[in-house]
Amino acid sequence: MRITPSEKTKLYLTKKLSEIEIKLKRMKKKKIIIQTIGSILIIGSMSSSVLIASLVFPPLVVTSLSITSAIMSGLSIKLNFSAKSKKISKLLTKLNQLQIKLDYVVSCNGDLTEAEYQSILSDFDY
Repeated sequence: MRITPSEKTKLYLTKKLSEIEIKLKRMKKKKIIIQTIGSILIIGSMSSSVLIASLVFPPLVVTSLSITSAIMSGLSIKLNFSAKSKKISKLLTKLNQLQIKLDYVVSCNGDLTEAEYQSILSDFDY
């Protein structure tokens, strides 16, 4: 029994769809973790700056708090949230494209030509 191009395409698109969904879930979890760490670093930086400004400490303590504040600020800047958001939106776009193609293949009801099959495969060959 020969598998039709339509069936091959359905299998391929379904596989790609599940791969992207898994990747998207992982990226969203990582983004939440990074946002939490970034928020903690910003709060720590601000707290140490407030302590430096409001209390009178020996010079060594002021210096160490200033260095700690600078390190925390630098780390929070390094954890750039926009890059993660862009990657997630790219994955969502790919997911939507895959879903549209899969819906198209299902609507063809087995009447997918070899040329359409090749075209769909080339669209998602990444």
